[in-house]
Amino acid sequence: MVKVERHSGDDTRKWGPPYFTKPDGSKMSTYFISTNKDKKSIALDLKDEASINVVKDLAKVSDVLVENFLPGTMSKLGLDFENIKKINPSIIYCSMTGYGQDGPYVDEKRGGYDMIASSIGGFMSITGTQEQPIRPGVAITDISMALYAHGAIMAAMLDQQNGKSDARHLKIDLLGTQLAINSYATSSWLNGQSVAKRWGTGHPSIVPYQSFICKDGKWLSVAVGNDEQYRKFLDKLQEVADISCLRTFQTNAERVKDRKMIIDKISTVFKTMNRNSWIDLFKDSGFPYGSLNDMNEVFNDPQVKHKNLISTTQSGMKFIDNPISTNIATPKITPADPPEVGEHTREILQDILGYDQNRIDSLTKKN
Repeated sequence: MVKVERHSGDDTRKWGPPYFTKPDGSKMSTYFISTNKDKKSIALDLKDEASINVVKDLAKVSDVLVENFLPGTMSKLGLDFENIKKINPSIIYCSMTGYGQDGPYVDEKRGGYDMIASSIGGFMSITGTQEQPIRPGVAITDISMALYAHGAIMAAMLDQQNGKSDARHLKIDLLGTQLAINSYATSSWLNGQSVAKRWGTGHPSIVPYQSFICKDGKWLSVAVGNDEQYRKFLDKLQEVADISCLRTFQTNAERVKDRKMIIDKISTVFKTMNRNSWIDLFKDSGFPYGSLNDMNEVFNDPQVKHKNLISTTQSGMKFIDNPISTNIATPKITPADPPEVGEHTREILQDILGYDQNRIDSLTKKN
């Protein structure tokens, strides 16, 4: 995968600390590291005609082109879908934007960021406590847009393998992605005229389904998804305290109606023992539970260790592997470090595009 960057580099290169220190002493933002393994970087100035021609030459020999400029920018550069498909009639061209290709926010030239899309799209209105909204700890909307784009690109490539080789223009935006992943919160409004609220770690339609603080100040999450699980949960609580009053609520609908009383009672019971004691008590209980782990605890969790999902590059950078496995054994491949800005410019110009040294020297000197 070739990453085309300006000479100052991708903005996320500067999103730190924290940084990873490479063996040569140079530093790289861990944020940038998280999304750029196995890529090669070519640094170009797209205000320069020669650099634009490089992008066109790359498009000629590529299966997929992904761009995330403001709508209209690629047209001004002569790199829009209509122009690119003239030089590569089978190109899969994916445009990723904040709000789509047109509309009032596009006319205002608003930039699109994960937090803004999750605000406008309602996600932050349902994330947090009753007192205030909370930005999710990772850029869920960004990540989801990339996954939607990945699925669409794979589907387009499969379509082409089946004989439909015409060029495709795939368009996806953060706001549309956010609406799509709002899931049952969207359905509540569209089909039940109910405006979803913020429930902290709780669930709007299931009780108890949230995290509880224990005696030692650590948190434990419990997800009681049906009435049978609720009875098993109460059986375990009964070993610690008298919770007979909670057995009145035999159905989830009853529990949702009397949420406050039930959660207050359960919360009080959880504060009587440390988290590990609860975990020991809940073993083989028949309902879902788990520690609310910080990242140090995550990578010391026995199941996480068992899954063996961490790969390490030659420089020592660590990544999480693809969580999907198949019945076909595949060797574990050592990932490559994310690139420095323009690290592979000469390699790409020579090995992929076949430019001669004079042309390469001309481009690199100019840039």
